[in-house]
Amino acid sequence: IHQTNSQMYDYNGEEKYKATYVMSDIDIGQKLNIIAGFRTEQNITKYFSKSSLDHALAHWIYVYENTKHQRDNSYFLPALFLNYKPTPWLHLKYAQTNTLTRPDYTSIIPLMRANGSARTVDWRNKFLEPGLSENIDFSLSFHQDQLGLLTIGHFQKEIEGLVYSSGSRIFFEEDKDKIALENMYLNYRILDYRLNNPNKINLKGWEIDYQTRLWYLPGILSGLVLNANYTTASSVVKYPRTVIDGYFDWDTFIFVQNNIDSTYTDKLIDQPNEIINFSIGYDYKGFSGRLSMLYNDDVLMATNFWPELRQDTDAYRRWDLSLKQRLPVDGLEMFLNASNLTEATDVSRYRGITSKGDNLKLEQYYGKTIDFGFRYKF
Repeated sequence: IHQTNSQMYDYNGEEKYKATYVMSDIDIGQKLNIIAGFRTEQNITKYFSKSSLDHALAHWIYVYENTKHQRDNSYFLPALFLNYKPTPWLHLKYAQTNTLTRPDYTSIIPLMRANGSARTVDWRNKFLEPGLSENIDFSLSFHQDQLGLLTIGHFQKEIEGLVYSSGSRIFFEEDKDKIALENMYLNYRILDYRLNNPNKINLKGWEIDYQTRLWYLPGILSGLVLNANYTTASSVVKYPRTVIDGYFDWDTFIFVQNNIDSTYTDKLIDQPNEIINFSIGYDYKGFSGRLSMLYNDDVLMATNFWPELRQDTDAYRRWDLSLKQRLPVDGLEMFLNASNLTEATDVSRYRGITSKGDNLKLEQYYGKTIDFGFRYKF
């Protein structure tokens, strides 16, 4: 058995999750509704993984033992929702909520694999905590027969503790309070040190949504339907960065290494700055059709403290078509769905130039798909 390939990264565990909530729903007169309450969550995880020291022979493990770690996280998450409708055509909404995102499983297993000759260690940070977000949303809606429904909304998030990698890090004596390694691994280099970002993340933006049916137009034009949504968002994130600095001390004839902790600033990962959804349709008796478009601009896909290695997507635009027609048989209809009509591709690029002379990281082609069939409802 090739232990380092087949056994070293095996792990198992169990998770116990429970939550309770209290909610009140209060109407004050005919115009104001208040929903308030809180939610408590408890998450207990117990994971079993491996701890090892590599053998001189690559397929053996010199020291091999099972390790376990139990985590207990509890959180109190309050929420408030206000709905105010001063007139039949005006609606105001306000929400203040608290949410969280938990680290993935492979980041918190108690795995440790050390290599003595290279003085490196693959160590997972089992002390990672969930990231917490305080969210505020406000929207203003106008509704009128000929106008349709127009909604203008503002949102903002203040996020603490999102999990990121700061790169490699040398394990020193002063790191013992946050890195659970034995003294024998002092001055070893942790290959990928992940931590809860100590810097707050701010995300904010605006959303405009418009829905209408042009019923007031003459003749067959009265079946036209229009939906449009535009979202713009901006974010500022200080990502943790660790640079290992080293020099040879000629007085002691010792190579000295230091961790230099700093940050670099970019936008929030997986977050586009602009999103556009648009569809135009037509409804007439038993026929209904929609032509829709989805657009989002470049998205940060991968962070790295080297700017040239950060990855962004190209702007993405996709068109879809959906048609259906009711047939003379009650409950029977014919449908046609065509996806990705222009065969848009997913492209991600490095910000720097690769050895091939371009910046292409990944290009995925999906083509178009067409579904045609009959649907019977009863």
